[in-house]
Amino acid sequence: MKKILTLSILLAGTALAQFSASISHAASAGFAEAQKYSIILKDTQAPYIGAKNGRIIGAVFVDAQCGHCKDFKESLLQVMPKFKDLRFNVLEYPIFGQVSEQIGRACIAASDQGEGKYEKFLQALLKSGSTTLDEIKEVAATVGLDASKLVADMNSKAVTDKMGHYINLGKSLNVEGTPYVIIGDESFPGAIPASALQNKIEEASKKNSRA
Repeated sequence: MKKILTLSILLAGTALAQFSASISHAASAGFAEAQKYSIILKDTQAPYIGAKNGRIIGAVFVDAQCGHCKDFKESLLQVMPKFKDLRFNVLEYPIFGQVSEQIGRACIAASDQGEGKYEKFLQALLKSGSTTLDEIKEVAATVGLDASKLVADMNSKAVTDKMGHYINLGKSLNVEGTPYVIIGDESFPGAIPASALQNKIEEASKKNSRA
């Protein structure tokens, strides 16, 4: 009986140790993820929708050829004007090949041309469905961007470094599909309807204002 009791105690102790270790690992993983969210939500150099100097309330990893990403971008364009002091970063994360990368580079280059340029370019791009370099250049010119500069900048070190940074961040968060949405301290794989997006932004904004 004594041996059985001793064995039970040992097994219980082992189980407790394993449980504690799993909790510790989960907490550590959660802390690491929170740190990455913090980096993403402090990036003032990323393409954005909303107020240039606004508090960054969220970010989304997108692929330019992803249908759900298109839906989410349109929701962002609809919702963000309601929040005059907030901005939402849009991080290019091409997973569908060369065309996605090309459009993503164009979006980053557009954002580097000044305040509001990316948002105008994105709206026109979504409307036109442009994918070729000539089409992208035409869209850029239509919304008042320096089209020749945009094309030249698409392969610049600055744009390459930014895209590489977003890709590395996405991989570190195990982002396997787009859109991948971060709002405050929460993440949401997949698109969010405009009404739900607005609610989430309102909740995160109130939570942050109390912090």
